[in-house]
Amino acid sequence: MGFSYHDTVDTKGATLDSYEEKAKTQEEIILGFMRQNPGILFTPFDIMEQCYLGCKQPPITSIRRAITNLEHSFSETDHGVRKSTKKKKGDFGRNNFCWVYVPKAVQKDLFQ
Repeated sequence: MGFSYHDTVDTKGATLDSYEEKAKTQEEIILGFMRQNPGILFTPFDIMEQCYLGCKQPPITSIRRAITNLEHSFSETDHGVRKSTKKKKGDFGRNNFCWVYVPKAVQKDLFQ
């Protein structure tokens, strides 16, 4: 997987390292939440609300970035974060695409 933080303003040094670490942490939080809720559809607003309940919420654009990065990180696998064709109303009354965590398939041969 590439960089988690998308640097569009030419940040350097310790500041860039700090931003990258924060972006990775956001991805880890979101991935953990989605793994605990496989097969359930979530909009970015749902994810932000659930993952940052009672905490200072990051911008919705950061949540969208993290979800997209996670989706790309699983692109070569049969499991992971996937964008659905389903939509739900999010904040502002607008339709939002949903994402879902598809768990790794259990191989039947191991249990026979």
